[in-house]
Amino acid sequence: MARKFLCGDAVAVLGWRGMKSPFIFLLLGVLLVQAPWLNAQKPSPTPLERTFSTSQQFVIYGSTRTKRTEIARKADVLAASFASTSGLPPEWKWPIVLNLNTKPLRGSDRPRTSLFVGDEDTIKIQVDVPTSSARSETELELEILRALALEFAYREAKPRANKHYSHPPEWLVEGIWQKAAASTHGLSAALFNQLVQSGPPPKIEAFLKQRPQSMDPTSRAIYRAQSMTLLNALLATKNGKEGLATYLNGLHAVRPEDPQPLLAAFPELEEDPTNLVKLWTLAIARASATDQLEALSVVETEKQLSLVMEDLRPAADP
Repeated sequence: MARKFLCGDAVAVLGWRGMKSPFIFLLLGVLLVQAPWLNAQKPSPTPLERTFSTSQQFVIYGSTRTKRTEIARKADVLAASFASTSGLPPEWKWPIVLNLNTKPLRGSDRPRTSLFVGDEDTIKIQVDVPTSSARSETELELEILRALALEFAYREAKPRANKHYSHPPEWLVEGIWQKAAASTHGLSAALFNQLVQSGPPPKIEAFLKQRPQSMDPTSRAIYRAQSMTLLNALLATKNGKEGLATYLNGLHAVRPEDPQPLLAAFPELEEDPTNLVKLWTLAIARASATDQLEALSVVETEKQLSLVMEDLRPAADP
């Protein structure tokens, strides 16, 4: 019966002269690799730290626990704003993963949203956030809104693995962001007055092809104002919320730059495309007439409070 022996036994049996043989060196190498005590010393992989949002829709990886918790709260707030602003149902089906502190793509340090098809036709939507983009909270918020719109668009129509999928149109993402921001910080009446004075809104064919990422800050502010008012115009049509949901549900089969599928989702506009110009112009006019609360500096606030308090003081001789 052959007995098992260790490397030390092999040295003692074969002697030093036998050890000079290449075959013996190879045998000893195999014994060392398969040694059970060496395998036992291999460290187990450390699981990645993650944080779930309260809604469980968002899973955040990377960075610190404090930062992950902050992003999780922000994502849930944006999800609520997305539902209330667009009129879409707040329910969700597919999770959204946020990877913080990832390596940026070549030539770009902005967050990027991707869609992955898993086993059994499951879908995962992932937002990669480069470390260098952490300074731009707006870019992160826009990308979370993009992921939310993408999740809604592909709840039922799943793309094939490694096949092209359509991103939500830029105007919709920017418009929802601007509308949500306006509900918190108000609107710039001067900006919308400028839009009113510049004439009718742009042609829808040209507007859908614009790329806000390449715009300067002023041009992008104008683009966001136009996007928000376009969204308001669409929602102002008969069954506007249902029309927006129909458009997003069919996004997998169309090009976001094509105006025909957008108009087809709103029968009132498909019958007469000129109605869109009228509703869009009216939405811009309404935004320009919105009462504004201008933010004051600390010094200006103290002056205004002093005047108010002076008016509230009782007279010396009532």
